[in-house]
Amino acid sequence: MNFEGDGDAVHQLPSKPLSKKNIFLPFNMTAALFPEKITPFVGACRPFMGRCCEVCTPDSWGLFETKVQSLRFHNIIHVTENSTRYRGWLVRRVCHLLFVWGLKVHPYNSENITECVLNTARVRNVLSSGGPNSENCSISKILSSQREAVAKILTRIKSSILPLILRLVSFTLLKVFRCVFLNIQVHLGQVEMVRRAPQMYKSSVVYLSIHKSCLDYLLLPFVLFCNGLRVPYFAAGGDLRTSTFRFILQKLGGIFLPQRCTDSAGRCIDPITRTVLTSYVEKLLQDGQHLHILLENPVEDSGYHSSVGIDWLAVVSNSFISGGLPDIAVVPVSISYSSTVDKLHQKHKERCSVSFWAVCCTLFEIFRHDLGCVRLDFGQPFSLKEYAKNKKFCLQHGGRPVEELLLPAVLGKRSEIVDCEKTPWWIQNCVSNLDAPDEDRCLVGSLSQHILTTAVSCCAIMPTALLSCLLLYRHKQGVFLPRLMKDFSWLLEEVLFRNFDVGFSGRLQDIVLHTLSLLRDCVMLCCASPNDLFVFPKNSREAMIDLALYSRPVLSVFICEAVGACAVNSVLMEMKDCAMNPEFDFDVVISEEELNRKIFQLFHLLPYDILLLTPCHISYCFCWDAVDKLVQVGILTMEEFDHARHACDTKRTRISEELLWKPTDDFMDSDSDYDDDLHKRLFKLSSSSSSPDYYYFLCSLLRPVLKAYAEAATFLLDFNGPVKELAYIEDLYQYLLRKASETAFYECATRTLATSAVQTFKELGVFQECASSVFQLSSTFDSIENRRKLHHFIQQFII
Repeated sequence: MNFEGDGDAVHQLPSKPLSKKNIFLPFNMTAALFPEKITPFVGACRPFMGRCCEVCTPDSWGLFETKVQSLRFHNIIHVTENSTRYRGWLVRRVCHLLFVWGLKVHPYNSENITECVLNTARVRNVLSSGGPNSENCSISKILSSQREAVAKILTRIKSSILPLILRLVSFTLLKVFRCVFLNIQVHLGQVEMVRRAPQMYKSSVVYLSIHKSCLDYLLLPFVLFCNGLRVPYFAAGGDLRTSTFRFILQKLGGIFLPQRCTDSAGRCIDPITRTVLTSYVEKLLQDGQHLHILLENPVEDSGYHSSVGIDWLAVVSNSFISGGLPDIAVVPVSISYSSTVDKLHQKHKERCSVSFWAVCCTLFEIFRHDLGCVRLDFGQPFSLKEYAKNKKFCLQHGGRPVEELLLPAVLGKRSEIVDCEKTPWWIQNCVSNLDAPDEDRCLVGSLSQHILTTAVSCCAIMPTALLSCLLLYRHKQGVFLPRLMKDFSWLLEEVLFRNFDVGFSGRLQDIVLHTLSLLRDCVMLCCASPNDLFVFPKNSREAMIDLALYSRPVLSVFICEAVGACAVNSVLMEMKDCAMNPEFDFDVVISEEELNRKIFQLFHLLPYDILLLTPCHISYCFCWDAVDKLVQVGILTMEEFDHARHACDTKRTRISEELLWKPTDDFMDSDSDYDDDLHKRLFKLSSSSSSPDYYYFLCSLLRPVLKAYAEAATFLLDFNGPVKELAYIEDLYQYLLRKASETAFYECATRTLATSAVQTFKELGVFQECASSVFQLSSTFDSIENRRKLHHFIQQFII
């Protein structure tokens, strides 16, 4: 115990899991802090996560077996003698080794795969195309040299899964995971769905997962291997650039691209290498092997699409579209950590590179601290053939550009096309295979968006996410521990109420105390009095960014209500500006039409990576859900007109004679008996005592994004162009850091948000490209007044 400040005791959190027995609370504070035992209802009624989309894949949705929901959770690292075929004293001492050596390894003979790839039609077309000096060389020499070049590329790409190395690495991981994690949970019902997928769809399985840590590459194969499933090959992303572990990872199924054939992000830029890679992956899937692709950017950009992941998905999609694969079973995968194992994101690098030194530092860190729990969820497998056949992803193909939808509102004009769909990012920003038809590129982009949304929706919310969200958005100035526990229980119930699962269970006080130990680098505990323990987040850049990273999954739970709450704030601010009264009374009536207009504007402003909507989801449904949920949670109350008949009265009215005797071809007044004013909805802010806190909490969830956009609009006032895009993003990032040091909103100052702001402004028509990766202000925003209007437009949504 250390004493700092004005006599307040600041307690350093222990490195071991906290419970009522080992937490350091002075003056026997346990009885005073926990007067009663509160047990959250986690475990009795938990939603089953991961159902596939009923709109895009109705046949796969109908194949779901309800009996798998009754299966239990299983802790992968809990291995005893009962996990083996043997019993006895010696077995209990070496049960981990016996368990790993007793697992089934699915053999695969890859001796002739080189010849098979070289003989594919796709590679033969490359070989027959010749080289640049084809006029001066004989055809045989050209074919021979080209064949040798292709064979060298394939040798560097080719991977294998050796049973001995797989068992040794799995045994090592089992020992390491038991030391650093309390448990690694997986639902046996989800495992059973994955087990049946190859036989059900008569095809190979492609796992598409989110990316939360560098351990994701090994965690999924480890879990599948421990459950007796086939270990997949995995696509090595741009964050695996070290050659130290390359040999080991290649013997575990890692597929690496030659570094000279990739760009700085890890994407394949060589057409010949891409052709060989497509043929190699196609051959693996034809032979019944599985593949694992990470769809998110690593660590600090987690939650945003990875260009490398989309590139790999395009490779698989091309094999399917060309007819090389009749079908593919797609499985969304989500991985949740109570605490991430790598601290590389604290350095705020643009790209996380897992080098040998970084891995050594990570191992040293994880053995010094407890990392809590891990939860891995599998979504319901669905057929790629069915998804492509239904073509529901083309619903938004004819959307309007964001500039056309939002620019009138930004400039203070009223737009009549606000409720239209915006052009998706997968049409504006095409995947790397530019030669593919528009429909194929739309399939790749929409599938990645659909998978990412499904994986996030079935991602378990960890206790660190809930506690970080409360400390960052509700109690940034600090809170007493009993109140924090009460709010933790409230937020837990709200998450479960929205059909999201959580990755923990147990007594509330033990969960909160253990979570505080995991967040020891981000929070401080102060003993203000013998019976009061005060918790507050550290006011440092590292602590705030860590809390923002931990709390990001909670935004996906409340995204609909958060957009609605910010839209309500915009309406109120607009009324306040019109009233010109500093003592404006917010007890005003809000029309549904005006509220919908603001929701549509914010919906079009935010990127798809934050909204996390499937391609089959239309904006009008999102707007309707946002309003209804605000009423449901008690933030808005509905007001009615003074009519004799209420809006909820569904009693049938008598049809007028004019309507009965209208000509059959006259549709101008077919609803003449419908009272428009009766069914218009008006709302007011609820007068409940808990409503203002809830309203402020929902608005605060989108504050980092909107505040970063507002600061980016302020930065535009001093724009001197033309400039290179990367240089401008770096300058904007440095500006956000300077502003964060003044306002202490460090969660708004990240390079990811700076990049997102620039991309949004490009879609809005603020910038126009004058050369490759060089842009300048458009003619509309050459005016300082219009740039100020842009800042005011974004600022209206921030509370």
